[in-house]
Amino acid sequence: MACGVACAAGPVAFDGYAGGQRGSVAVAGIREEQRGMTDRTSQPGRRRVLLLSYHYPPMGGSGVQRAAFLARHLCALGWDVHVLRAGHRHHPLRDETLAEHDGALPGPVVHDVFGWDSGGAAAKLARWIPVAGPRTWVEDRIYWRLDRWQRRSCGAEPQQWWAGAAIRAAVRLARSAPLDAVISTSPPHSVHRAAMGIARRLAVPWIADLRDPITDNFAYQPRSIAEHERWVALERDIVSRAAAVVVTCEDLRDHLLARHRRGHAIQVIPNGYDEASCEKHGANRDGSMASLTRPGGSTSLCITSVGSFYRDQSVGLLLSALRRVNAGASEPGVRWRIVGSVSGQQEQLFEPDDSRFVERVGYVSHGEALDAMRRADLLFLMTPANAGGALCIPSKTFEYLASGRHVLGVVHAGTHLERILRSAGNTTLVLHGGGAADDLVRALEACRSRFIAGQLQTPRDTTFVNRFTRRAVAMQFSSLLEAVKDRSGMNATAAARELTRTRSHNPEGAPASQSSRTQDRGAKR
Repeated sequence: MACGVACAAGPVAFDGYAGGQRGSVAVAGIREEQRGMTDRTSQPGRRRVLLLSYHYPPMGGSGVQRAAFLARHLCALGWDVHVLRAGHRHHPLRDETLAEHDGALPGPVVHDVFGWDSGGAAAKLARWIPVAGPRTWVEDRIYWRLDRWQRRSCGAEPQQWWAGAAIRAAVRLARSAPLDAVISTSPPHSVHRAAMGIARRLAVPWIADLRDPITDNFAYQPRSIAEHERWVALERDIVSRAAAVVVTCEDLRDHLLARHRRGHAIQVIPNGYDEASCEKHGANRDGSMASLTRPGGSTSLCITSVGSFYRDQSVGLLLSALRRVNAGASEPGVRWRIVGSVSGQQEQLFEPDDSRFVERVGYVSHGEALDAMRRADLLFLMTPANAGGALCIPSKTFEYLASGRHVLGVVHAGTHLERILRSAGNTTLVLHGGGAADDLVRALEACRSRFIAGQLQTPRDTTFVNRFTRRAVAMQFSSLLEAVKDRSGMNATAAARELTRTRSHNPEGAPASQSSRTQDRGAKR
C-alpha cells in the first residue's frame, strides 16, 4: 500500500476502481481525495491530525455524521485533518449530501484504504478487469461470498481485516509530514486496533472515540465465550493504552470508570447538530415552522421518528400505544411517520390494520431527515428498554432539539439523556419501567389535546441547545488534542532528562543498559 500523491488537477487514475473523480489519486489501493484544500502540504502553524473512520461519506447513516462534521470543523479550528476511510462502495446506505463541502473553506484530505475486509478485498481482486461492467459484476459476487464467510467465521467483526492496511497507510502518510495525534472513532470498534498500531509505530498520542458502548451495547450479542473475551480484551486495551477515551454520555463514562478506574482519561464529548445544515433545511428552534400538510379539517397529530429500528430498539411499544389510542376511531387521532429503516425482525411486529395510522418512508438523506424533523408535529425519541439503552444518547437527539419541535421521549430515569431533555424544554417524557405502556398512552392523548388547542409547542432553552453545535463539539476535541499533545511532549522531555541522568552515571564508553537504549529510542522519536 502507498499513500496517494497530492494532486489538485483533473482526474487521475492508477487503477480502474478509483478513477474518475476530480482531485483524486489512486495508488496501490489507496485513493486520496481533496476536500476544499488548495495546498495539500501541511501549512505553517497548522497541526496535523489523523482521523480513522471506517464509515465516512459518501457512506450514509447516522454513524458517519460525527466523523464527517468533526473533520470539517477541526479544519476550521486550525488543524490539518487527514481521514482514513474504507475505500470500497459496499455499504447499504449512501448519502452524497454529507460529502458536500464549501470549497472556500479548508477541509479534510480523505484517503480511501482498501484492506482485506470483504468490501476492500472484493475491490482489489476485481480491479484487474479492465471493463467497468464485468468488473462490477465480478466484484459484487466476490463481496457477497467473502462477507458471508467473514461474518460467520472471523470472530469479532469483519472490519478487523481493514486494520493492517490502515496502519500501513498511516505510516506512509507520516513520512510526508509528522502527525501530531490520531483519533479513531467507532463503531466498527476494530478501528481502535488500527489506531493502537499507528500510535505505537509513530509514537503519537491517540484519542479513542467510542460513539457506542462495546460490551454494554444494547445490541451486543456475542456468538461464543471466545468472541466475548475478544471484545472484553479490546475494551480493556482501549482504556489502558489510549491517551484519552471519549464517550458520548456521562452514564457510559461512569460505567467504564467503575470497571477500569482510569478517571482522567475518560471524557464526555456528546454528539451535536450542525448549524449550517439545520439553517439550510429551515430548522428554527422557536418551533414556529409549518407542520406536515394534512387533509382539510383533520385534527390528527402526526408523530415523526427518524432513525432505524432493530433488535431491542423496537417499534413494539409505540405501535401498541397507537393501537389503543386509535381504537374505534373512524379517523386515527395520532399517526406515525417512520423515517428510517426497519429490520426484518421488527417487521414482524406490524399488523395489517396498522397501515391506517403508520406511514413508512424508509431511509432518506441527512438533509431530507432534517426536513422531516422540521415538518413534524411531534418528534419521537426512544432508547432501548434494556440496560444498554441507559448508556447511550441517540445522535439525532440534538437535531431534534435544534428543530424546535416538541419531543416525546421514552428514556431511562436518572440518565444523562433525561437531564438533557428536561433542561432543553418543550419535551414530554415517559420513563422505562413496568408502567411505560400505560404512561405512553396517556402522554399521546395529552399531546394530542394540546396540539388541537394549539398549545403543544412551547419555548425551548436555546442557550442550552447551543452548547451542542458541531463546532462546540469540535472545540472540545481540539482542546483535548492540545492537552494530549502537550502531555506527550512532556513525557518525551522527561524521558530525555532521564536518559541524560542515566548516561551521567555511566563511565564513558560503558555500554548502555537495555532500559537506557529504550529511553534513547523514545527520546529520538
